[in-house]
Amino acid sequence: MESCAGKSVMAGVGGFGLGGMFGMFMASMRYDTPMTPQGQEMLNLSTRQQIARGFKDMGKSSWSSAKNFGMIGALFSGTECTIEAVWASFGRL
Repeated sequence: MESCAGKSVMAGVGGFGLGGMFGMFMASMRYDTPMTPQGQEMLNLSTRQQIARGFKDMGKSSWSSAKNFGMIGALFSGTECTIEAVWASFGRL
C-alpha cells in the first residue's frame, strides 16, 4: 500500500482494535477495594448488578481507548507518510 490515505486508514483501524483490547484490560484492573466509598456501594449491589456495572464500565473504557488509539495511529501514520512523501519529492531534484 503506497497511498498515505490507505496507510492512515490501516493504522487507524489497527489502533482502534488494539485500543479496544487495552481498554478492556485496563477496565478489569480498575475496580475499587471495599475500603473506598465506591467499593462500599458495589458491595451493596446484587451480583447481577455488579456484573452489569462491570461490563458497562468495560464497554465505556474500551470505546474511549479505541477511539483515542485509532485517532493517534491515523494521525501519526498520515503525518509520517506525508513528510516522507514530501521529503522524497525534494530528493529527486
